[in-house]
Amino acid sequence: MGKKKRPPTRQTRKGSKSNHGHLKTAPKCPISPWMSQKWLGAAQSPGDALNCEVCYAENRSCESSSQSCNQDNKYDECQSSTTEIYNGGNMTTIFKKSCVLFPPTCNSSLSFSTQNLTMRFQSRCCNSENCNTDTIILPPKNTTKNGVRCPVCEASYSNICDSKGQIMECTGEEIKCINYVGKINERGWNITQIAYRGCTTKEDCEVLAKLRSDALIEAEFQCTPGISTTA
Repeated sequence: MGKKKRPPTRQTRKGSKSNHGHLKTAPKCPISPWMSQKWLGAAQSPGDALNCEVCYAENRSCESSSQSCNQDNKYDECQSSTTEIYNGGNMTTIFKKSCVLFPPTCNSSLSFSTQNLTMRFQSRCCNSENCNTDTIILPPKNTTKNGVRCPVCEASYSNICDSKGQIMECTGEEIKCINYVGKINERGWNITQIAYRGCTTKEDCEVLAKLRSDALIEAEFQCTPGISTTA
């Protein structure tokens, strides 16, 4: 009689283990929604850009439209700002919505004054789609004298400003004296060089220092405590 054939041995899957010591397939590890979002975020195309409301208008509210920020993701926030310029008796109010150009100006309230020029600026920034829909209305300027006095002068298209002994009395939150010489290169301005001395806020000095350190402005400036009339 011929030999009986053995029944075929049941094959186990590669990488598994039976109850008799063979390898078992390990269960799959579930991916949490948080981890998947992190991974998907890392895998997103760098071309994906934030959409912001964009507009510019003088002496009237601007009608904005949604636009995509720089495609290289240089800008990651939207900004709404209002600038008020009082120059020789003429008042100009600039309403602007945009992708953030100068991050140090985000969520700031800035102010400086000379004898004939006053400039105030306020902004709000946010980082979600078309979040900068609001229009900022500046409060009335605080004209209460604060006891600080500063040298004062202004000159456009010049890098020299000589106060010639002229002094102004500061008001409101403008408790610092500033001596500024530099370039302004932003949409809405047509000034290559400006020089001025006058009163400013502590926050204004801090923002200017940050803008200069980030090479966003070309300027030389000095902020000093000023001359107190209450001492």
